[in-house]
Amino acid sequence: MTLLHYLVEIAEQEQAHMLEFTDDLRHLAQCSRMSLEGMRSELKQLSTGIEKLERQLTHGDADFRRHFGSFVQRAQGQLRELSASLDQIGQLSSRLAEHFCEDENRFSVEECLHIFNNFCEKVKLAQKENEERRRNEERAERLKSTRTAGKSGHPKKSASPVVEEVCVVDRLLAEIRQGSFKLRKTLA
Repeated sequence: MTLLHYLVEIAEQEQAHMLEFTDDLRHLAQCSRMSLEGMRSELKQLSTGIEKLERQLTHGDADFRRHFGSFVQRAQGQLRELSASLDQIGQLSSRLAEHFCEDENRFSVEECLHIFNNFCEKVKLAQKENEERRRNEERAERLKSTRTAGKSGHPKKSASPVVEEVCVVDRLLAEIRQGSFKLRKTLA
């Protein structure tokens, strides 16, 4: 059990809703794979392509202008919006670097998002492992109570037997611990 496992367990006991942040940040994996510079480069290429198409519109015939004129206007508006959004991401990146006391020139948003994504994945994994550990502890406790009930000679007081799939290896280990394991030899 690591510190993260312990903290997740305490959070689950005290305020389970606190761990919902991993669901809120589910898009981090996709965002961490995107490069801000790559997006700026793609935006520049798209802008160049739209400008080229606009120049062709001025020299093209009326039918060509009619078909592509509204497209070029919509595309230019969308490119302006994208450019404004990328500028805003750059400003937020600078604020994030300042918040974490990082050098703004060396700060990488992609790396920061990757770190947060990794943390979220580890929190989810710790939740799953804690749940699995609890189930194993409950199973071990039931097995222990079954053994003590069998040794004391008292029948087990159970309303209905619990049918549970037990791993073959776990069952063999339990038989070995009880001393009831018989080695069976097969002839080949």
